[in-house]
Amino acid sequence: PLTNPNLIPTKKMGVSEHTGGHPRLVHAWLVQLQEEGWTEQNILTSILQPPEEVKEEREAARLLLTDLPKGRREFLYRLSLMPIGFRKDYALNVAEIPEPIFHPGDVFSQLVGPWIDQVSETYYTVSPLLTNAAKDVWSENRIKDLHAYIANAILKTKNLTRTEAWAVLTHSMIGQNRGGFISVIYALMTAQEDDWENLCQEFSWLVSIKTDPHEELFPGHAFVNQMFRSLQYRIAVEVRPELVPKILEIWDKVKCIRLFRPQFHKVKIRFVVEIP
Repeated sequence: PLTNPNLIPTKKMGVSEHTGGHPRLVHAWLVQLQEEGWTEQNILTSILQPPEEVKEEREAARLLLTDLPKGRREFLYRLSLMPIGFRKDYALNVAEIPEPIFHPGDVFSQLVGPWIDQVSETYYTVSPLLTNAAKDVWSENRIKDLHAYIANAILKTKNLTRTEAWAVLTHSMIGQNRGGFISVIYALMTAQEDDWENLCQEFSWLVSIKTDPHEELFPGHAFVNQMFRSLQYRIAVEVRPELVPKILEIWDKVKCIRLFRPQFHKVKIRFVVEIP
C-alpha cells in the first residue's frame, strides 16, 4: 500500500501525464504498478517513464493506423502533435499543410469518435493512444517543420483565445517559427491592463525558459530574443521577482546586438478564460 499520503497527487499526475485518462492506458498503468508494488519509488519512477504496458498499448494503436487510408492516417499524425487540443477550424488548416489532404472536413468527421475525442462544444483532442505518434514515423526535421506550419495554421483563424496563444507559442518555439512567435508576444504585450495580472499567471511558465546567459530561444535572431526577454521581464516582475535580475542581465546583452526585424502579422487574441 502507499504509505505516504503526500504522493497521492503525484500518483494522479502520473496517470494523467502518461494516459490522458484513456481507460485502456489507465488500466495498463495501474496493473503494472500493482504487480511491482505500490511503493513510493515505483510511483516516482512511473512518473518519469511510462510503464511498458502503456507503451505497448500505444504501439498497438499506432499499428492499427496502417489499415486506415493514407489521408486519414496523415491527418491523425499531424494532429497528434497538438496534445493540448484544437478546434475544427484550424485543424482543417493543418490538413492543408503541404502535402494537402483532400476533403479534410469529411476526413475529420470520419475520425471523430474512433480516433478524435470531442472534449467540449468547440475543442477536440486526438485519442491519448496516439499522442505524439508522429514522432515514431517522421524525422526530427519533418516534425520541426510541421510545428512551424501548425503555428501558422492556427494564426489563420479568427476568434483566437489564450488557448490558441499557448499553442502558437509552443509550436513556434519547437518549429523555430519567428513570425508566429512574435505575433503572440506582441498580442500579449499590448493586452489590456485589466487582463495583465491573469495573463501573467497563465503564461508564468515563460519566465523559466532559457535563463542561462548563453542561451537563446531563437539562435541568431536578436530582435525575436529581445522581444521575448522584454515580455519575460514583465511577467517575472509580477510572478517571479527573484528571476528579474537574471533576466535583466540577459536582456541587456541582447540589446547590445544590432537588430533585424522579421515580418509578422498582428493578430487579435481574446484573452478570456476558455477551457478546451
